[in-house]
Amino acid sequence: MYPFLYFPLILYSEGGPDILKKLKTIWTEAAAQGETLKEYPRPGMKRKHWINLNGMWDYLITDKRILPHQFYENEYFPFDGQILVPFSPEVPLSQVNRQLLPNEVLWYSRVVQLPEGCLDVNSQRLLLHFGAVDQICSVYIGGKFVAYHKGGYLPFTVDITDFIAEDLTVSILISVHDFSDTSYHARGKQQLERGGMFYTAQSGIWQTVWMEIVPDKYIKDIRTTPDYDKKKIRMRVRTASAPDQNAITCRIYPPVFLESEGLTDDLLHEEITSAALLPGKESAIPIPESAQKSWTPEEPWLYPYSLEYGEDRVLGYFALRKCNVQTAADGYPRFFLNDQPYFQNGVLDQGYWPDGLYTAPSDEALIHDICAMKTLGFNMLRKHGKVEADRWYFHCDRMGMLVWQDMPNGGSDYQ
Repeated sequence: MYPFLYFPLILYSEGGPDILKKLKTIWTEAAAQGETLKEYPRPGMKRKHWINLNGMWDYLITDKRILPHQFYENEYFPFDGQILVPFSPEVPLSQVNRQLLPNEVLWYSRVVQLPEGCLDVNSQRLLLHFGAVDQICSVYIGGKFVAYHKGGYLPFTVDITDFIAEDLTVSILISVHDFSDTSYHARGKQQLERGGMFYTAQSGIWQTVWMEIVPDKYIKDIRTTPDYDKKKIRMRVRTASAPDQNAITCRIYPPVFLESEGLTDDLLHEEITSAALLPGKESAIPIPESAQKSWTPEEPWLYPYSLEYGEDRVLGYFALRKCNVQTAADGYPRFFLNDQPYFQNGVLDQGYWPDGLYTAPSDEALIHDICAMKTLGFNMLRKHGKVEADRWYFHCDRMGMLVWQDMPNGGSDYQ
């Protein structure tokens, strides 16, 4: 019913099919020099001030289970070399080219010196964000354990304010375990011994790492759900502070076609409506009739909005759209978009790159892929066995591409 296309990215050298030649993309050289993946990594919840931590980190791969942070405190750490974050050690762009095995630990280390006066620890917090780390991760700051995260596909955030040095030195140490296909954890289509329908396993940091300085009371996360039939947007905003009655001011602006840079203050003028939201409580905000524009692949209208909570301010966007299955006029169940039958014509999108595997070599590469599928006449991408970086979903939203999202599989061996 739906045409799925699969393009194997394989090129053999003149030595025959047993000698696999490494492939490059037009973005490989710039990525290898650390010149790419500098964009704000979370377009749906954007703050003005942030610090990108992509780049060269020290790394160590060891089969010892003893935590080596005591060596770190003694200014001795037996590094193997440097790795280019956010590329996994298994991929060419990482400059490591080594497979992390289930009985090994991958350590990352980097020291960041914050500018003098940029952080007031009495009224502000320093957040360390990870886009994705495969598969199990522990975070140490200044040699002290701070956080633990399990799951190789979802982002997580750590408040590290209480662990940085008085001179604003941030000493980051990260340990990673990845059991790949030898355990039950979600792994997608990775396998230590690639072959058949399974691809090269990879590990470690594979999405952007970054920091933000926020006020003591700040917005933690946002959930927006369009109510297309009632022409409302349902919004729930959670804050990091204890529940209080201080309202969050939401301002919604006229719908626009967003460019790759995303949300900017230049788009925020002549608000169409506003509302006061209580932290943690869902509110339904009506969209004025004069400003109602439906999102479609042909016209991907997006509504910018701002949220203000005390000293914190974030920018976001949403679409007025509805996807479901309804009974069509001919009596058959069909996909509907905005209460109208809509034929979804798409491809199976593996999300693998020859130079970075899970990690695209650049933001331009993500855009190029989506643009190519649009040019070929497709309006849907099925993201296969993988959760992408936030910017990929953002580009699909703004460029007019429907997404079918797979759940990365885990569990026991396939039979």
